[in-house]
Order: sequence, then structure tokens, then C-alpha cells
Amino acid sequence: SLYGEKFEDLIPRDEDVRDLDVLVVDLQDVGARYYTFVWTALLALRVTSRLGVRMLVLDRPNPIGCADDAIEGKLQDEPYCSFVGLVPIPIRHALTLGEILAWRAKEEKLEGLAIAGVRGLEAAADARAWDRAFVLPSPNMPTFDTALVYPGGCLLEGTNLSEGRGCTRPFEIFGAPWIDGERLAREYAASGCQGAIARPLTFRPTFHKHGGQNCGGVQVHVTDARAFRPVASYLALVTLARAQD
Repeated sequence: SLYGEKFEDLIPRDEDVRDLDVLVVDLQDVGARYYTFVWTALLALRVTSRLGVRMLVLDRPNPIGCADDAIEGKLQDEPYCSFVGLVPIPIRHALTLGEILAWRAKEEKLEGLAIAGVRGLEAAADARAWDRAFVLPSPNMPTFDTALVYPGGCLLEGTNLSEGRGCTRPFEIFGAPWIDGERLAREYAASGCQGAIARPLTFRPTFHKHGGQNCGGVQVHVTDARAFRPVASYLALVTLARAQD
């Protein structure tokens, strides 16, 4: 396991890597800098490079697409880099995990990296073009719809709003006991944001923020994935929710 109480717990130990011939990385990223699989892989690459161990990345498509015009969010300043963004990169970066590792290997002069790349898929294509089911890569990333909203929806974690953890549709559903969902949906519809509607609802998270309490809020339904801008849309929703305090 590469989780623990300290940052050092996120990094493979030398003794776990030193005797390997090759470390194979087969992880599904979801196209947002907060999703930590790619940073686990980068931390591992720094170790394998230093120890002279090869790393093979079995790259996978970005489920929300790699269209250049879909990139969103400013680069974080260096003091704010962390495990939810180890190096400065846009929130929605339009890259695959393998592309990020290849970039970092070049920038940091890391050696021993080989990538089995993605071929035959248009850059703008999303998971609907894969001709296979979307398999959840982690418990709170259950569907392709979750991945679509996640670059914006994860911003809710920095607020006192429930981001829908403890519900079956995290990040699509959000709110709080004091939120008027009808008002929030109405004001979002008038905000000018494209590609999604916000449907008012009442929900009760089974755990995490406001667990066991009835919350007013909305569920975001993406109607046009190419037009939808998750970061801009959720910033608008957070602003409108804040105005209800």
C-alpha cells in the first residue's frame, strides 16, 4: 500500500523496488490534477530512475478526452503543489497518465521509462468511444458521468457543502442542509454555463459531511460533454450556493 499518515508513506521504499526487473504501471487516470494515481506513478518513477529499475506504463485513454480546447484551470503556484497536484498543471489537463509521466521524465531527466501508448483514438474522444464499459477506478469514481464533472466537482471538497460522498452519485450530487435546491437550480440555469443542467433534489449522505442529515441541493446532468466546462460550471455553482448563506 502507498497510503499512510505521512508524505513519505506515498513513496515506494527502496527495498521494495531495488530487486525488481521492471515495475509495471497499469492505472486509469480521469483527466483531473487532483486524481492521485498519476502522482503515485511519478513518485515511483523518481525512485525507479534513481535505482536503475525500468518502469513500463500501460497507458490508457483519458476518459474525458484530450481536446486542447477543453483545458481548464490555472497552474497552481509552487508552494501549493501537493499530492493532489505534485507539479504545476491545469486542473483539467487533457493528457493521459503516460503523457504526464513522459513530460516529467524529460523535465526531471528521469531514466528507464517505457510507455505502451494509446493508438487509434481521436484526441477529443471520451470514454463513450472506447467500445467497452467504464470500470470504476476508485469507489467515488463510479461512472463516466462522475469523471465528466470531477474536475469541477472536486472543488467542493474545500467547502462545507457535501460533495455527495455517502451517496451513489458523488460529485454529481451536492448540497447542504441549508441549501435551497430549487433556487440553486434556477439561478444556475440563468448563469450562462453551457452543456449541463442542475436538477434540484433532496438527499441524505450516509457518511462524511452532513452524514444522516437531509440536504437540499442539485444533481448536475451533463447534456453536452464537448460544451460542458466543469471547472467554470462548479465555480458558478459554489458562488451561487455561497450567496444563500
